[in-house]
Amino acid sequence: MILKKFALLLIIVILVIANISLASSNENKNITVMSRNLYIGTDLEPMINSRNQTELVEAINTVFTEFQATDFPTRAKALANEIATKQPDLIGLQEVIIIRSQYPSDLSPMPNATTIELDFLATLLNELTMHGQDYEAVAVTTGFDVEVPALLPDGSCCKDFRLTDREVILARKQTNLSNIRGENFDNNLIVPFLDRNFTILYGWASVDVEVKGESFRFVTTHLEPNFYDVRAAQANEILQGPANTSLPVVLVCDCNSNANGTGTYGNLITAGFVDVWNQTNPGDPGFTCCQDGNLLNNASNLSERIDLVLFQGGFKAIYSDIVGANNSDRILSPSGQNLWPSDHAGIVARLSFKKQKDIDINITGVPVVGKSTKKILAADYRNFTAGDPYNITIIRISNSMEVFTENGILTGGLKQTIPIGWKPHDKGDYLVVAKGDTISVSKKVMVIDSIVVPPVPELSSIIFISIGLLGLFGLVRKKR
Repeated sequence: MILKKFALLLIIVILVIANISLASSNENKNITVMSRNLYIGTDLEPMINSRNQTELVEAINTVFTEFQATDFPTRAKALANEIATKQPDLIGLQEVIIIRSQYPSDLSPMPNATTIELDFLATLLNELTMHGQDYEAVAVTTGFDVEVPALLPDGSCCKDFRLTDREVILARKQTNLSNIRGENFDNNLIVPFLDRNFTILYGWASVDVEVKGESFRFVTTHLEPNFYDVRAAQANEILQGPANTSLPVVLVCDCNSNANGTGTYGNLITAGFVDVWNQTNPGDPGFTCCQDGNLLNNASNLSERIDLVLFQGGFKAIYSDIVGANNSDRILSPSGQNLWPSDHAGIVARLSFKKQKDIDINITGVPVVGKSTKKILAADYRNFTAGDPYNITIIRISNSMEVFTENGILTGGLKQTIPIGWKPHDKGDYLVVAKGDTISVSKKVMVIDSIVVPPVPELSSIIFISIGLLGLFGLVRKKR
């Protein structure tokens, strides 16, 4: 009989432990994000800097030759493998090019070619499907769009090629999304291009995301690479635009600003963003830029960190890693060239939603003059981080005099109870105040000099968001 009871008790304990473990798993509210510059595959400057039509045609042939050699369809396999390995929930993509053509050329200054030659987005999504990954493009913002004529292989003229840049957000299918937005920047670099001006147009895309009851905004952008004033103005548009929200924000970007605390990066940090890499990899440079334009360099040339995952409000950084930066990440093309996946490395980060901090003061009896209150007064600190301070103060209401104080450091976790070992000297009404970071909770308690007095009903909490009491005027009011 005893053995049966013991076995039953053991089963109950195991079930309770299993339920606790399952509950902890279900309460896990992490989000994994990625920033990845796909690389256009060539340098457009020779084309943009052409002084006449002859130079333009020559530059186009040079640019197109390198574009073919950097072979995005092959590189997309390596990029899809990165994503399949890291399993991000949301991905911000930059330089998501689409190439379209038309023949014969109409030499129109306005982009109008419609025949798709290569679509980076469709190619990558197809490779992700081949890797068993179920992603979809949920936000697309079109950037610069240029069309130029190129000579045919026999040297005759001409076939138009149209190159269009895009910012894209990928999300796993079934992700709960809303408020999908995207805009071009008002501030962009304008350069002379033959007989007209050409705007190197960039922008941003954003989406609001709900994960297990928690909401935040995810933003991706590509900032101007060469001119600080334009780049800084674009970053300010992010701060005044999609990042100007009461929601927590995750910003992923090719920010084109070295993460050394200055420039545009410094402006974003000053505005309240937190750098995940610095939080999770202190002292590690985490370089993300840049390999040679032809992607053939044997040793990595990465020497700057300009691809970033930043957040503000509501999150704690858990982990981050650089992808596509090691020699083993290169991929062999059909032509026998060993290519880097991109001229940039990517960054993956895992964030956890911060649990709402809370304090409750428990009064389980009536304090008596001269006796310790340790068994009847306690403060429960919930969801505090290890190392956070706590302070418990008791104030006599009749004269606002502090009669007890205790300070310490919390170990963190779901709940930590601090017993209050106060020995009152006089009967009367007192205010018990428990503080932690920016939250403060107060409760009124009556001290008696005889145990025969009936217990006083527990009164309402008084919560102060700012540190310290806002004033005692006889009445105790609930405040948040």
